[in-house]
Amino acid sequence: MMKTNKKGFTLVELLVVILIIGILASLAVVSYRDSLKDSRLNEAKIALGKIGQANYNFIKDYPVIARNIPIGGHVTNAVTNSGDALCEVNLGNTSVLTRCGYINKDNWDRLAYNIYVCNLATGAGGGCCNVNRLATMKQKGVTNTYCAWLNASTLEIEEENKDKLQ
Repeated sequence: MMKTNKKGFTLVELLVVILIIGILASLAVVSYRDSLKDSRLNEAKIALGKIGQANYNFIKDYPVIARNIPIGGHVTNAVTNSGDALCEVNLGNTSVLTRCGYINKDNWDRLAYNIYVCNLATGAGGGCCNVNRLATMKQKGVTNTYCAWLNASTLEIEEENKDKLQ
């Protein structure tokens, strides 16, 4: 009787290995997505802090103008980075923060969140602006109720409905 020398793996063994690799890959993708979401959120919070602090400094430097012609609205490349004109504090939009040197020009549109400058007195400005909020942010293209803002009293970022993030 001849002795057969089998070498290699059976089909079942190969399928088990492929199944294990598939499970590990799916876990890695989920972890990567969560990490990407967290990094986008942190990047937007840094921008929120910059914009809110700039609004705070503008209000401190020009209290009468800030009260009579309050700035407010969506921070975008088109508005905030508009030209290298002289500082005109009576513009009434977010470009005053760049023109007067409170923030540098930046690619604001790349963020995964919309950032809004708030009117401290009336709460106008978009997003989830409210009285005593310097700036707010909301996720782009999503209708969830998550909101973050820079509080004018504490100069700290606060959030609501973080569980609604997508």
